[in-house]
Amino acid sequence: MTKTALRRRRNGSTSLSHPPRRVDSRTLLNSWVRQGWKYRGLGRLRGEEREKYLTRVKYELELILLKGFEDYFLVISDMVRWSKDNGIPVGPARGSAAASLVCWLLRITEVNPMLFPNLIFERFIDINRHDLPDVDLDFDDDLRYRVREYLVGKYGAERVGNIGTFTMYRGKNSLDDVARVYNVPVSAVEEIKGGLLERSSGDLRYGQTIEDSRSLFPKVEAVFHRYPDLENAQRLEGNLKGFSVHAAGLVVANGKLTDNLAVYTRREPSKDGTGKLIGTALSIDKYDAEYLNVLKIDALGLTTMGLIRIALGIIGMTLEELYAVPLDDQKVYEGFRRNEVIGIFQFDGRAMRSVNREVKPDTFAEVCDINALARPGPLHSGAAAEYIMAKHGKKIVEQLHPVVSDITAHTNGQIVYQEQILRVVRELGGFSWEEAALVRKLISKKQGEQAFNRLQSKFMDGASTLGVRETVAAKVWKQLVTAGAYAFNAAHCVSYGMLAYWCMWLKQNHPLAFYCASLQKFSGPNHKEKALDILKECAAKGIKVLPPHPLESSAQWSIKGDALLAGLVQVPGIGATTAEAMLAWREEVQRTALDTRVEWEDYLEVKGIGPGTIKKVTEFCAQDDPFGVYTLARQLAAIRWWIGKNGDRAHLPFPASRSEDVPYEAKPGEHVWVGRVVNRNLKDIYELHRSRTGEELDPKKVKEPQYVNYVVITGEDETGPLVVTVHRYGGLYEKFKEDIWDMDPKKDLLLVRGYKRSEYRRAIYATELYVLTPKESN
Repeated sequence: MTKTALRRRRNGSTSLSHPPRRVDSRTLLNSWVRQGWKYRGLGRLRGEEREKYLTRVKYELELILLKGFEDYFLVISDMVRWSKDNGIPVGPARGSAAASLVCWLLRITEVNPMLFPNLIFERFIDINRHDLPDVDLDFDDDLRYRVREYLVGKYGAERVGNIGTFTMYRGKNSLDDVARVYNVPVSAVEEIKGGLLERSSGDLRYGQTIEDSRSLFPKVEAVFHRYPDLENAQRLEGNLKGFSVHAAGLVVANGKLTDNLAVYTRREPSKDGTGKLIGTALSIDKYDAEYLNVLKIDALGLTTMGLIRIALGIIGMTLEELYAVPLDDQKVYEGFRRNEVIGIFQFDGRAMRSVNREVKPDTFAEVCDINALARPGPLHSGAAAEYIMAKHGKKIVEQLHPVVSDITAHTNGQIVYQEQILRVVRELGGFSWEEAALVRKLISKKQGEQAFNRLQSKFMDGASTLGVRETVAAKVWKQLVTAGAYAFNAAHCVSYGMLAYWCMWLKQNHPLAFYCASLQKFSGPNHKEKALDILKECAAKGIKVLPPHPLESSAQWSIKGDALLAGLVQVPGIGATTAEAMLAWREEVQRTALDTRVEWEDYLEVKGIGPGTIKKVTEFCAQDDPFGVYTLARQLAAIRWWIGKNGDRAHLPFPASRSEDVPYEAKPGEHVWVGRVVNRNLKDIYELHRSRTGEELDPKKVKEPQYVNYVVITGEDETGPLVVTVHRYGGLYEKFKEDIWDMDPKKDLLLVRGYKRSEYRRAIYATELYVLTPKESN
């Protein structure tokens, strides 16, 4: 045999026995793309279709190589391929990377952008941008650590690090820290939190919730009078709290990271400071990383990917089989149309549920659109309502120009995505990619009126050269401006739409596996509401939910026949460590004893388990509804029955409506509703106007300027969510303010008489409001 004789590798492939020849990055990238072409089955393409794909690949590769990004793509591709080949679920894509055919061929993404006309590669890599493209990745949250271990093993521990992030003091954690230091009772802090305002991060007074809550609510101020040390919490809010490890950001360097950066380490407490290493963080955050242009990888641990792994394991299905699931399964769309979206990635939020219920998607494109429509901008601007009405033939869409009609044809005549804005200004206004990107930034960030006006003039001139009338061009520009305030990234919607589709596919085709995996992932104390929603849906579909069993239960949820069996950790007071000890003892008993029957009392032999624990377990399992699946429905049924008998005498309106009875569409009418309060959001008309426009609101132009505040309440009954607005006019909010903020959402129910406006939104505007406390809560 010669020196170059072939040897067989473990995986069955062959390689030369002498060291491999070094290949430069450009050659290797081209080679991997060719492999991806074959892997994705594109060798079967013929004619125009083949040429279309070849042209796109060549264009993307030329731009990637021109920018010198080849090493970045190789590192990402290698990491993702290793993960997928080793059973670590990776999301379909995230953000603008889904618009890259090269990313799909390199197996970085599972989205073929050629199937989606709105995905524009230049949204990912633009010739005029010089920073690295942003490839964000979602990994199984339980196995993400293995991805980091792989990078360390390949490049060395000294070259791989986690970027840092700054944590801030907000209202609640400020109160918690100060209360702990000054020994303020937890009950006092909880009393304040019950009346603490909640504001979005874009609000100008986002960091002053404690101060504003004190000034608005005497009940909150009274607690501060009793415990003056809590004043320090107000001083803390809005300041930096600390420095920690970023949830997703990884850095891979050519040399030792310590040559240029400080590395912070965290160890378990020990006298000599040599305790076990818990984690490390680099002395840069994500903004520093972008500024330094280091190779940063956003590898996020996503709970849904862990859920998918568990479900696939139960089914006996591989990742590749899931990735290959076709996007035309009608059972999946029937699930969306029935609004069975609990546990479906991002769709089980209240806004998404409401929009999905009205859209009733028939195609994958519509599933993606819902991701973009169920956000504050489209909901408040009316774009979501326009889309829904156009889809169901309740409104004829105005056809401004054939170019605009073509670009918005698959979104019911509405501009929903940023990519649509880019296409309109390019195809109708003759903009370059650089100018198109600038338009998007100017509109979304409200930057530079002078520069914006110059671009408007350019658009009008460009449209004129194509023979577009000035009045039509002006209308199109106005539509672009309106949409620019809320338009979303189409690539992101396609990516997360695909993830939602996979979840729904599992749910409709393998419901027990899906529900079991969902309950396992959402079983902790931070996910009580989500777990309860999942159990409610199981009950509605006739799936039995069994309490823990001393002999048959695992530590976590499992499947028993056609039912779901609760695990040991579902019993309040039993944690993972205790459950493991119980299972180990049970296994030993079953291995050695002749009689393998086990009762709850037998676990007294397990160290750490006493009579008190056994009593808790037996009482919990003996309940007819141990998980509280029917608690709210029973409360509301009892309240409705009581009001039906005593309403006239108590001067209470009869609650004839439920959430599902209040239409989303524009059908005005009076309703009476009863349910629990999920969230209370206080609005200030002056602050709201300032945060939305950057301008001050003139009190002289305000109707009834003496009334500044109103409140938006998110409520829920047994059929779903509903929004109740208590407006400011006539001092209505002032009239009910104490009732709204003094009520205990964990115990009390809200009875509302109100009216629905002629708008496309499931909401009522209160005229009367009553707080009810069920007897069992007293």
